[in-house]
Amino acid sequence: MFHASCVYASLFESIIPKDNEILTGRDRISHPYIIDVENFNQGPTAFLTLTCILLHPVVSYIPYLFYALKKGGEAGILRRRIPYRIDGILDGDRPLLVDED
Repeated sequence: MFHASCVYASLFESIIPKDNEILTGRDRISHPYIIDVENFNQGPTAFLTLTCILLHPVVSYIPYLFYALKKGGEAGILRRRIPYRIDGILDGDRPLLVDED
């Protein structure tokens, strides 16, 4: 019942009304972001560059996405639960300051 105002649903579930006019009968759409990772499957590496492009409705959710990625790093990713940390966030070439609390 909260999907219209829930950050998690907006970022990761992308629910729309089933009686919409554009995708008739469908209740989900593509996620409002694009994620690209450089050098992910090229063997061991000390760092990855993750590029996230947030589309209009979720641009203001950058702090929530940052928090989700930060918590994911603490828990680890993939089957082996490999931890990671975020060294910085850039908007193009401009660093963004994020209050981690």
